[in-house]
Amino acid sequence: MVITALIGLPVEHSVSPTLFSIYAKSSGLEYSHLKIDVRAKNLKNALEASKTLNFSGLNVTLPYKMDVIRYLDHVDKEALKIGAVNTIVNKKGKLYGFNTDSYGAIESIKDHSKIVSREAVVLGTGGAARALVAGLLAGGCTRVVVAYRRPKSIRTKGIMKDFKGKVEFITYHDKNLIEKLAEANIVCNATSCGMAPKSTESPIPYETLKEVSLKGDFSKKLFFDAIFNPYETQFLKNAKKLGADIQGGTEMMIYQGVRAFELWTGKKVSRKSVAEAKKMLRKHLLKVK
Repeated sequence: MVITALIGLPVEHSVSPTLFSIYAKSSGLEYSHLKIDVRAKNLKNALEASKTLNFSGLNVTLPYKMDVIRYLDHVDKEALKIGAVNTIVNKKGKLYGFNTDSYGAIESIKDHSKIVSREAVVLGTGGAARALVAGLLAGGCTRVVVAYRRPKSIRTKGIMKDFKGKVEFITYHDKNLIEKLAEANIVCNATSCGMAPKSTESPIPYETLKEVSLKGDFSKKLFFDAIFNPYETQFLKNAKKLGADIQGGTEMMIYQGVRAFELWTGKKVSRKSVAEAKKMLRKHLLKVK
């Protein structure tokens, strides 16, 4: 029996049990994937409990992708470079941290746009933003701009330090943000703004995007959102209304899940299973109000 879990706060919106059940079925495994809300004060205890209960591994979501690193026995080089862990593997009572978000995000974006020689704007400074920035740089983006809200937050200071000299930083209120968005080929939301149940919110108001559209051709832009629930966020709806190509976070979750599942079980996920996951999750999420 293989048992894994998603930990974070909140996790009720996640459809990951459905995703991993598809992968497990194709691999012939008896498998269970749980969703566990964990308070910050209980994070260390939750990790210890996963070892005691002999979980094969964990997925980590908001807000612990950076905080979890201090409690792990070993962290993969790529995850250290990114500064965030979203996948943990339990190997004989030792916890190993990996980042599969970067792979998932970039594979998803590549389904719609090339990355080499492109310019990108990333909204946010948390774990998802770090994964996107690292993936975009590795993929050959010529310029990556990170937009942030709180200049004095630990997350903002951290990403500025870790990607100093590689990325441009700008506040949401900077008058040049509209120009940066107009120049970008790829615009990514890596914040939780717009996530269910607050699905009417958007990190950038429609009026601002409309102003951007007067300066840059939206038909040549891809708007990406790391959020998977709702399937199409307000941020993406607004961009699509102005003529942009859009990509939600469902495929990112699917692709990162492929890597995570393979790390946990040693089993490869077939293309057929990935296609089934895309179809099933799209159908499921479009039903969610």
